Amino acid sequence: MNTKSTPLMIVFLAISTVAVWRLALDDGKVTIEDILKVLHNGKVLNIEKKVNKGVTGLEKEACNRFRLTEDDIKRIWARSHLVTDEEYVMLYQSLPCDVYGEVENAGIRLKFAVNAGATTVLFLDNKKELKLGCGQECNDILDFGLYRDPQL
Repeated sequence: MNTKSTPLMIVFLAISTVAVWRLALDDGKVTIEDILKVLHNGKVLNIEKKVNKGVTGLEKEACNRFRLTEDDIKRIWARSHLVTDEEYVMLYQSLPCDVYGEVENAGIRLKFAVNAGATTVLFLDNKKELKLGCGQECNDILDFGLYRDPQL
């Protein structure tokens, strides 16, 4: 990769991330600040784990071990950042298990899905979604003990 293009790529990703926020919030009812307050100060409600049908092998083991408390979910959100659809697909692992629920603060309620691969999808009232990603910062929360190299 040409190192001279790296800063430009960072600027592009920052601009596209802001564009995603604006598109998702185009109805003007909920602001970015409102969503951040809900995620950081809200009460997590109705936590329900779902595993896709037909899961086998290591993914099945990981999903069997996947459990999140309200505190775990809030710690994931505190370490996460907004990602574009492209980043969500290209940079983050997805496992066939999610925790679904709602979070509420100051009269604003958001539905969410936290994937065992350390991503979150927020479902907004206007049928749009915001995606959050948490990389290695969330390894201590989502460590299933299945993928470690015994040599390390």
